[in-house]
Amino acid sequence: MSRAGDGQPVSFLGRHPPAQFTVRQVTIPAGGERAYLTGEWAGALVIVEAGEIELECTTGSRASFPAGSIMFFDSLPLRTLRNRRGRPAVLTALTRTGAAPQAPIPPSPAGG
Repeated sequence: MSRAGDGQPVSFLGRHPPAQFTVRQVTIPAGGERAYLTGEWAGALVIVEAGEIELECTTGSRASFPAGSIMFFDSLPLRTLRNRRGRPAVLTALTRTGAAPQAPIPPSPAGG
């Protein structure tokens, strides 16, 4: 995904969001990890600004996301955010100011 078709990845580093949003930066050091806490990421649009993160689910399955990836963690069975690379991974989380977390949307019935 790029900004206004300019070919550059979406980024909130060094930018001021509109008043109804808050941007928070989280850095996971090289080789480090961070336990996933649901409330910390509730309602946030998460962007990998630099580096790469690995998300580990409660089932043990894992997936990696490089810089430029945009995610939404709500309703995911996550356990850990991990940085297996040799440099820090930087994430930004964009949330609505004062918004209460939304209830998860139930999956659609099979076939419909």
